[in-house]
Amino acid sequence: EPSERRTAEILSALGFRSGWDRPDIVVTCAETEAVVALAEVKYFASSEGDGKDAVRAAIDQLVRYARGYRPEDEWDDLLTHSLVVP
Repeated sequence: EPSERRTAEILSALGFRSGWDRPDIVVTCAETEAVVALAEVKYFASSEGDGKDAVRAAIDQLVRYARGYRPEDEWDDLLTHSLVVP
């Protein structure tokens, strides 16, 4: 879609990634500026729940976010160093 392509071009020129999927924390290497870890934080406050749904949602998001930072064959390396915080 032309407007999405133009938005991506402007964001890229400003040094931003396009898309709405963004992890809560992105850790980069100071020397190479490569992304080395992601973190996703989920709040839950339920006396009935044990937080498992929050953890599931955060893991689902981390795997989805990995797509924007690494090729598929490098997801495991990134996700191994990433963190879910319920």
